[in-house]
Amino acid sequence: MAPSVVLPVYARIAWASLLRLVYLEDVLACPCGGRRRLVADISEREAIVAILTHLGILTVPPPIARARDPSFDAA
Repeated sequence: MAPSVVLPVYARIAWASLLRLVYLEDVLACPCGGRRRLVADISEREAIVAILTHLGILTVPPPIARARDPSFDAA
């Protein structure tokens, strides 16, 4: 008789649960003791740039630095 296969009830795991499992950090825990909740999923570039600009956060990624030799000494 072939072994039975148990299918998961849900194939999708919430991102907050995955982060808690991987990093042992509850990203939805609020310092006040409450729970944060997701209110929007913003994927339009113009909206993201407008929000980051309003918050004073850079809207362009930093340049990628060249790799250094492991024996490199910055001092």
